[in-house]
Amino acid sequence: MLHFPPGQGFSMYSLAALLPLLPAKQRATDPHDWMSTDAEVACPDPHCPTRFRITRLGKRRFEHGETTAVALPGAAA
Repeated sequence: MLHFPPGQGFSMYSLAALLPLLPAKQRATDPHDWMSTDAEVACPDPHCPTRFRITRLGKRRFEHGETTAVALPGAAA
């Protein structure tokens, strides 16, 4: 559930446009890939002037076993 201060909101269409980009922006990309250089995303509504900035603040490393209860095939339990 999304909660905003009174008088502020966020278009669900904007959120739907941004969500698929978040995992792609988290992965390592080639320096010439547009995902490496373009940080601003326009709202998909042609009447909305909003621009969203997706910024990577740092890198973190996750181990498979730390993020799921399902073991990898062939991995020691």
